Amino acid sequence: MKLERFDDPSVFRDAATPFLLQNEALTNIIFGVVSDAVRGLYKRECLWLVAQEGETVVGVAMATVPHPISIAHGSSAEAVVELAKYATAWYPTDGDAIQFLCDASAWSSIEKTLRPEDFGERSVDFHQGVYEVTDIVWPRPVSGAMRPAGPDDAMLVGTWSHAFGLESMNRPASSDPEKLLADGQKIVERGGMHLWQDGEDIVSMASSLGDTPTGIRISYVYTPPDLRGRGYASATVAHLTQKHFDCGKERVFLFTDLNNPTSNRIYQAIGYQKAGELNLYKAARA
Repeated sequence: MKLERFDDPSVFRDAATPFLLQNEALTNIIFGVVSDAVRGLYKRECLWLVAQEGETVVGVAMATVPHPISIAHGSSAEAVVELAKYATAWYPTDGDAIQFLCDASAWSSIEKTLRPEDFGERSVDFHQGVYEVTDIVWPRPVSGAMRPAGPDDAMLVGTWSHAFGLESMNRPASSDPEKLLADGQKIVERGGMHLWQDGEDIVSMASSLGDTPTGIRISYVYTPPDLRGRGYASATVAHLTQKHFDCGKERVFLFTDLNNPTSNRIYQAIGYQKAGELNLYKAARA
């Protein structure tokens, strides 16, 4: 088996695409991140890695520091082992843990590569459902309308994005106004963030991230706790999804916390169907 590392994300995308297209829904993160990288949105350290047997691609992996190492669904067990070994050795050593985004089968193979003297406790940080939709089932109408986020919305977007990260993935949320504003500005400037506005009030948000060959992913779906249960999130996601269909996308993806039955039920009600699972695993450095 041969591993090939690519410096140019566009060359990596060309090499990996036939393999990733075998299940576009479950590889949409890799597709989306490399598409954003080609657009110049990732200035951080990146790893683009392909495993081959002869001329056949049998596995794909990527990492963008400080995010998890992603192992593509469908990678062979042998490829997973080699990809994980390379990525673990490459990944910067700052921090007390390393994370992997992959399916349960890949994690079983990855654990065999983690030597006890290097990595101690292993855990599942997040059980994620991968959903896709090709035709919207419209939710009940709610007051208000969706609009793109603009520069004046940066503080709100930054604050809500940190709340989203804490609630959905247990990521630390900052209370520093300067950081919240800066992060919100980055999200707004990259494009894709949309807000639902009801009268003078902004009540919900959702963003589009990372193109795939036929689709795109929705994330940052957030409604403040005191405004939930009114249909705002369903309306935002439904209208944003339809916007992408109107622009030529054939499918739209999103991730859910499988431990949150409410959010899973909401998305299913508007037509999203579960395509599989990708979990976030963590191995603590010894």
